[in-house]
Amino acid sequence: MALLLFAFAGISRERKPITVEYKGDRPNIVDFARAYFSAIEDDDALDVINNGGKPTVSKWSGEFENPVLEIDRANGYLHYVAGSSSDITHATDITYWNCTDKQHKIIGLTYLSIGCCSAPLMGEIQFYRYNNQTKTMTPIDPPYDRPLVLADYYLLDKFTEQEQKKLYDEEGIIDYTYYELPKNGKDIMACLDSDGFYDEDDYLHDKIEKNLLEFPVLKWNGNGFTVIRQNSLLHETNAIEERGDSSSTTAKRFKAEYVNQNPRNEVIAIAYIADPDPNGTNVREIPGGKVIKVLSYDASWIVDLREAWNGWFRIGPEIDTGEADPIDLKTTNCWVHGSLLGAITRNYGDEVLKFHAKPDSKSTVNFTVSNVVGVKFLDATMEWAKVSYTDSDGKKLIGWIEIEWLCGNPYTTCP
Repeated sequence: MALLLFAFAGISRERKPITVEYKGDRPNIVDFARAYFSAIEDDDALDVINNGGKPTVSKWSGEFENPVLEIDRANGYLHYVAGSSSDITHATDITYWNCTDKQHKIIGLTYLSIGCCSAPLMGEIQFYRYNNQTKTMTPIDPPYDRPLVLADYYLLDKFTEQEQKKLYDEEGIIDYTYYELPKNGKDIMACLDSDGFYDEDDYLHDKIEKNLLEFPVLKWNGNGFTVIRQNSLLHETNAIEERGDSSSTTAKRFKAEYVNQNPRNEVIAIAYIADPDPNGTNVREIPGGKVIKVLSYDASWIVDLREAWNGWFRIGPEIDTGEADPIDLKTTNCWVHGSLLGAITRNYGDEVLKFHAKPDSKSTVNFTVSNVVGVKFLDATMEWAKVSYTDSDGKKLIGWIEIEWLCGNPYTTCP
C-alpha cells in the first residue's frame, strides 16, 4: 500500500496533533481512521466509514466513485479505496503498532494513487505517535533507524564503486516509492516503481532495471522500524539453507508465532518445484529447520500447497513427478520456500488476468497479463495466491490472483 498523495482530500496542509474520540476502554482502528479523516476534512471517507462502506446520497461529493471499505478490527487494519471519474484509483490504508512502553502506539497511514495504466503515480507514508493518556495522535517523522536510500533497492555488487556512492547519496523521500502495511504481522514492505523515475543518462537505465530488488523491509523493533536491505535477507536465507538446523532465526520465529491456518489439511493450490540449484531442493520439517528430504534436480516435482507462513509453504506429504509413483514423506510437516515454487497462468485463450494489491477482486489492480506466464509463490489464502512475475524487460511485478487461474503442472495444461 502507500500513502497520502498531496493532492487528495486536503492532505497537503500542515499536519497537526489529532484528538481521538472513542467509546470503551481503548480506541480501535475505526476510531483512528475517523479522527484522521476528520482532521483532513475528508467528508467522503467519513461518510463511507460511518455508513458501513456505502456512501449516502446527501453527503457524497461525487468527486470519487465506487468506494471500497475493508475493516479488520481484530488485526487493527483499515483499507479505503475511492476510484475517481478520471480513471485514477486512490487507496488509503491505516494500521497501528503497540509500543513496548505500553503507553503509546505508532499509527501508520499509506496512500497509493494508481493511474489507468496500473502504474503508481506516487506513494507516501505518514506516521503519528498516539499517547494513551492524552488521547492525541501527534505527527512524527518516519521512525526508522536510518533514512531509506536508493541503495536499499538494488544488488550493489552489480554497480561500480562510483555508482554505488550515488545510490547511497540519494536519501529522503524517493519518488515512485509505495508501501505495503502489514495486514498480519508487524513489518512494512517498501516498493520502488522505477519507470519514469530514472530520467538522467548517468543513472544507467539498464543496470537500474535489471538489478532492482523486490523491496527493503522496515522491521518493527518495538518503538519504530529498522531498515533491512533485501539482499541482507537473502544472505540470511542462504545461510539458513546451508546450516539447515532449528537454531536459525526463521525456525525460532516459526516456533514462537506459527498457528495452523488449515487444520483440515485441505489442498489450496498445486505448484511445481522451480529450483535452479543442481544440488536439489530441500524439504524441511519447519521453515529454516531440519531437512527431511532433498528432491532431485533431475526430476520435475509437483506438490500440493496446504498453507503459507512468511514466504514458506507447507506442502502435502505425497510428491509427484508425473511419471513414476509419488514419494510419500509420511508427515504433514513438510515446508518449502515459496521462491522455489512455480506455476503458470491458465489464460490459454489470451484472457486478460488482473493481479491485485490484495486478495480481493475489488482491490487495486497492480498489473495485468494477456498471455500465459510463469509465476513464483509469495503467499496464499484458501482462494488467492500472492505471486511474483518477471516481465520481458526483467522487471519483477507482484500481485494477488485467484488460484483457479494458476496451473501447477509443468507437463501439460490444466483443465
